[in-house]
Amino acid sequence: MKIPTFGRFVTRTALAVSALLLSATAQVEAQATYGFASYHVTVNSLQTILSSNGVQSVTKFLIGTVDVKFNRPVNRSCSFVTSIVGVTAGQAVAIMVTGSTDTVRVRTFTNAGALQDRAFALIVNCGA
Repeated sequence: MKIPTFGRFVTRTALAVSALLLSATAQVEAQATYGFASYHVTVNSLQTILSSNGVQSVTKFLIGTVDVKFNRPVNRSCSFVTSIVGVTAGQAVAIMVTGSTDTVRVRTFTNAGALQDRAFALIVNCGA
């Protein structure tokens, strides 16, 4: 029993589906690529933005903890550098907010290691 038209139909359908999947994959990959970028924010101890580039908002989360939301995803191919601003010694740490693609959490500490609202600067550099 020969069914040549059925075989051609399956082959054509499989090729069409494959082409659609490849096209969708290429679109997702293109959307996930944002190119090189460098962002910064300087925040005072009252969590007010003093200067910034690429920052959408700054929100106090807890004492010594501030969420910095950027205008684009910064969770892939990006690095963070943060530092206390001012003459009083202390430390600052920057990490991605769990479940977010565009928000970095900055935690600031006294020199003794206690969380404290401190002025800080954050720089984010992203690759391709």
